[in-house]
Amino acid sequence: MPSAEELAWLIPVLPLFGAVLTGLGLISFNRTINRLRKPVALLLISCVGAAAALSYSILFNQLNGARRSSICSYGPVPATSFCRWATWWIHSGR
Repeated sequence: MPSAEELAWLIPVLPLFGAVLTGLGLISFNRTINRLRKPVALLLISCVGAAAALSYSILFNQLNGARRSSICSYGPVPATSFCRWATWWIHSGR
């Protein structure tokens, strides 16, 4: 099974897929889609929710020092380096 980092490309694709599917449905089947507001909303919320869950999974893996995929072979990213960066960002006034 692929790791979360290998599936990172799905983060922007899932909401885009839901939006395109809904848009094409509105153009093609206007009356039918307007009657199906709740299922369409459920589809869009599910797509965005799945992308958010995948994004948080990747974030927590990186914060716990998981190795990056072979695409980015920079080695492990310890949580302390992220905390140092976040602290610098907050104190620099950005």
